[in-house]
Amino acid sequence: LIDTGSQLNIVNKHVWKTIINRPIDIAKSVSMNDTNGGEGKLCRLVQNVPLDCGGVSTHMNLFVGDHIPFSLLLGRP
Repeated sequence: LIDTGSQLNIVNKHVWKTIINRPIDIAKSVSMNDTNGGEGKLCRLVQNVPLDCGGVSTHMNLFVGDHIPFSLLLGRP
């Protein structure tokens, strides 16, 4: 999911465990507001995750969300 209004990259916990499976930093956290105006906090960060999309390769940081309704959200951090 691409969200140009988001300032975060967020990955679903299941996707992190089964596909990414890289170490997380539990000391990094960020507060967020969802599209319905609710507030939440993401408390785990996976750093320098490789991503290939449309022939472009990059590395990004992803916050891990426990109960998010999507696999991956790409924002504009």
